[in-house]
Parts: sequence; C-alpha cells; structure tokens
Amino acid sequence: MVVSSSPLETGRQLLRPRFIVAVAFVLSLSWIMFAHHEESGLPSFRMPTRQTRKTVAESLVLHEKIYQKSVKSRNERLVGFRKGESFNAWDGWMPWWWYFQAAFTCPHEIERIGSYSDGGKWVCGFSKLEEENEGRKCVVYSLGVFGDSSFETEVTARTNCEIWAYDASVSQMAGEAANNPRIHFNKVFIGDQDKVDENGAVWKTLKTIMKENGHEWIDILKMDIETSEYASLDAMMNGFEVLPFSQIQIELHLVDDKNPESFRKFLAWFERLEKFHLRPFWNEFNLVALLAHNLMTVCEFSFINLAGDHYLLRD
Repeated sequence: MVVSSSPLETGRQLLRPRFIVAVAFVLSLSWIMFAHHEESGLPSFRMPTRQTRKTVAESLVLHEKIYQKSVKSRNERLVGFRKGESFNAWDGWMPWWWYFQAAFTCPHEIERIGSYSDGGKWVCGFSKLEEENEGRKCVVYSLGVFGDSSFETEVTARTNCEIWAYDASVSQMAGEAANNPRIHFNKVFIGDQDKVDENGAVWKTLKTIMKENGHEWIDILKMDIETSEYASLDAMMNGFEVLPFSQIQIELHLVDDKNPESFRKFLAWFERLEKFHLRPFWNEFNLVALLAHNLMTVCEFSFINLAGDHYLLRD
C-alpha cells in the first residue's frame, strides 16, 4: 500500500538534516568525479604535496622490503633444487624467468628511451638527467649498437650527455647518430679481458675503457652483447668494489637453457648481481626472439644500483 504525502509534508522531509547531508555528499562526489575534467576528457589530478610524498630514501627502504619478499619466495621454491633434486627450469607452472622477478621499483619515473621496438630501453629517472646536469655532462656507455641507434639519438637530443659506444660487429653508428659529435664510436667488443681474438677483433674490459676515457662513473650503462654479458659483468664484479654505474639496461641471453646446470650457473650469477646491490625494476621478453624465432631465451632487464652516491638515490 502506497501512502501519498502532502506537498507541505514532503517539503519538511527535504529540510531534515540527514537528507541535507546526504544531498551534500552526493553533490560533492559528483563534483570530484566530473567537475575537473580537462578538454581531453580525462580527469585532472593534483600531484602529491612534498608533505605526502615519500623521500627517495624512504621509498628505497619500502621497495627493498618488497624485493626481499620476492627473493624469499624464490628461495623457498628452490629448496629441492639446491639439494640436488630433479629440476626442470621450464616447468609450465614456474618457467625460468619467473624466478627472477623485477620486484624492485624505481623511486622515480620509468620511461622507454629509444624505439618502441628492439632498440629501446626502459630507464629510471631519465628526467633527472635532463634537469641536473648544467654543471657536468652525464656519461652514457652503449655496449653493442648493431643497426639501431634510436636510444643514443634520443639521449643526446634530450640531455647534455655524451655517449661512448662500443661494437666491433659494425663499422659505425646507424642513421644520424653516425655524425653526432657527442657520440664516440669504437670498433671494440666488451668482454672479460683485453685481447685480440683469432679473427682480429679487439676486446676490452669495462674497466679498461673507463680508464682510457678518464671516467669514474657511468650514469646509464646499456648492454646488448650477445651472451658476452656474463663474462663482462663477472669481470666488473671482480674489478670493482662498487659497480661504477647508476643503472644498467641489459639484454640477457640464456645458454644451454634445457640443462639444469645452466640454471644453477645463471642463478649464482644473478644472486651475485644482487650482492652487488643491483635490483631489477623492469623486465620483459625480447619479442623479436619470441615472435620471429619462437625463443623465450632472451629477456630485457633494467637494474638500479643501490650502491654508490648517484642521482637515482637522491630526491
């Protein structure tokens, strides 16, 4: 049964405090949701104030806690493997790369620099290199350039960085990067020792080329050297107490990936990177290898270095 109210009674109900509060709440919520849309149709937002944002130091403490949770999970899954039990690194429920999650978070913005295809890399805090280098030129090393110089081209276009590039498989940088005065190309491979191989190619360690260039620190180290990354980084860890770069973007290639012993070696190598305070903040399959060759053995990683005193560890 429906009881009709008189206009006077309805008006009295509308003036009751609870009704007024409810209407005010709905109007406020509507204003928040719709009143501040930009011309693009997207809602605007306010950046957190300095009082509400975490400092970089506070963020790093939180992110390290989360990362160690991931490491603990990895170790729990590998208890049997470490005891010598049968192990398949490509088990469908936990394939190889899932043991090495990019569980850390860059305390600044993350941006892809260079091509959105194979040549680009995900970089932490690139804006700080745009803003903070009026008194010095930042230093970027690019180890392995092949036929794509989009990364190097964008870095020099947006910053005052100078780039030292090394690759003995090509004769020069690609495209406009070949004539860029801030890109210094060297027809040299990077490895774990200084030598000339049986084909006449020159190899040098990172420590050697840094000494030749007069550098003590590298702001971005990009490395794509086709399985030589393991020996090269081993040489770095053997030669430096603190790895001399703020971050590294590296393409990792699995070798003999069906062999459990290969997983054991990779695990030990990755854990050694962690002991040198490298933390992965990004990883992804190399889709060229995956789609063109049906290989899941190539993966892109970006690491931040938590050691040293550099721009990524400051507000």
